Amino acid sequence: MNINNELSQAILATVQQEVVPALGCTEPVSLALASAVAPQYLGALPDRIEAKVSPNLMKNGMGVTVPGTGTVGLTMAAAIGAIGGDPNGGLEVLKHITAE
Repeated sequence: MNINNELSQAILATVQQEVVPALGCTEPVSLALASAVAPQYLGALPDRIEAKVSPNLMKNGMGVTVPGTGTVGLTMAAAIGAIGGDPNGGLEVLKHITAE
């Protein structure tokens, strides 16, 4: 095997390991995932959610639709993630959410 083929195979293996499916824009979905996991550690739904996010995540996440809701924003993503998100769904945490 030559070095170019070995390098190509190593790059391909890394990409296949690191790239995962996501439903919607990853900024609000990442917050939804964190909120979906929280009840597992709390033993109940949280009374409130405080999220500290980077300026980039804030900028990118505030104007995009939260999958399954028809609404936009990080606040909605956090709330929907906590009450209905699949904590084992990874970046497809909101896959089963519908507008109903």
